[in-house]
Amino acid sequence: MSPGWFAAVNVVGTTARVLAIRWAGHAAGEYVAWVWTVAARFRAPLTVATAVLSVATAVPMVVTLDRMRRRGAAAAAACHEGPGSRLDGGIEAFDGGGARGRSKQRSE
Repeated sequence: MSPGWFAAVNVVGTTARVLAIRWAGHAAGEYVAWVWTVAARFRAPLTVATAVLSVATAVPMVVTLDRMRRRGAAAAAACHEGPGSRLDGGIEAFDGGGARGRSKQRSE
């Protein structure tokens, strides 16, 4: 591509992008203003709704953690034992333990 052709395409592309962004800004400007108006008008109810949703999502987590604490650490650890867990070494879940055996053979 010649430098003149590249410069022409670059200028046309840049101009098109700038015009598209300006057009999108004008088109969305009314919507953004409306959103700001609604947010300003309903600031207190929106704050209360946000607090309620935060509590509603945090309570199940707190209840679950409390149940795990009451069962004890052994019960919590038992939930995570088994093939592939960190307590079990982890690699057996992927290949049945063969890779660990091969890696030991290679290192010897």
